[in-house]
Amino acid sequence: FYKNGKIVFLDELMDFETYLRFLHSCDGLVMNHMRPQGYGNIFMMMYMNKPVLLNRKNISLPDLEAAGIRWMPIDEAANLKPGTSIANKSQIVEMLSHDKLITLYQNLFR
Repeated sequence: FYKNGKIVFLDELMDFETYLRFLHSCDGLVMNHMRPQGYGNIFMMMYMNKPVLLNRKNISLPDLEAAGIRWMPIDEAANLKPGTSIANKSQIVEMLSHDKLITLYQNLFR
């Protein structure tokens, strides 16, 4: 994100506690894909109110926006200030709540 910043690519399995500490230590997440993938990482970072930069052509954006989830387009990365927080925790909790998932699955299998 930032000048003199550090980009880290994950290429090994971490235990869950190490994974959470790693995500918490990151300033944000960049995902340049157009199809739905990596949503465990995306949702964890959003739950932590970290900025998540996505490709404007990602086909999941209408679903995220319908859930009130805020994201940033990758092409606006240069405007991102150090320490930026994007409040998404409550939206992620609501979207993945037990009651919401029960309703979703009941409607899916009717």
